[in-house]
Amino acid sequence: MKVCKKCGAPQSDKRLVCIDCGEKLPDRLSVKEERAHRRDLEADMNDAANPFRLSSSDKVAGVASIIGIIASVVTMIVSQSPYAIYGFMSIIMFAFSAVMALAPGVLWNLKIYTLGFKFNGEPEPTEWYTIGRIIAVWAMIAAGIYLLFMVMTQTHA
Repeated sequence: MKVCKKCGAPQSDKRLVCIDCGEKLPDRLSVKEERAHRRDLEADMNDAANPFRLSSSDKVAGVASIIGIIASVVTMIVSQSPYAIYGFMSIIMFAFSAVMALAPGVLWNLKIYTLGFKFNGEPEPTEWYTIGRIIAVWAMIAAGIYLLFMVMTQTHA
C-alpha cells in the first residue's frame, strides 16, 4: 500500500500518482507501517464523531424497515386488498428508510454528486444534516406503518 503525502489517501502499490489529488506517490509502506495505517483507518471508521457511523438507532431503524418491507409484501399477498397502492407505497417508504438508516454515506454521496460543482474540497455533513436524516428515517417508517395499516384495514367494497 502507498499513502499520498498530500491528501493522505491510501493507494494501490501499482499507482504512481494519487488518484484523488494527482500528487506523485512515495514508496510503498513497510508491513509495520501498513498495519498501523489500517488500524488507524478502522479506528476512524468506528469513531463516534464519524457522521457515517451506524448508531444503535440506525440499526434498529434498518431492521424495522426490512421487517416492514417483508410485512408489506406478505400483507399484500394475503389480503388481496383493492388498495394495493398503499402496499406499494409502504414498500417504497420502508426501502428508502432502510437505505437512509443502514447506508448513510450513500445519501450523502448522492447529495455531494448533485451539488458537487458548488464545493471546493470535501464537505462534511453538519450535525443538523445528521439529525434531519434520523428524523426522516423515523418519519418514513411511521408513514410506511400507516400505509401498511391502511392495506390491512381496508376490505373489499
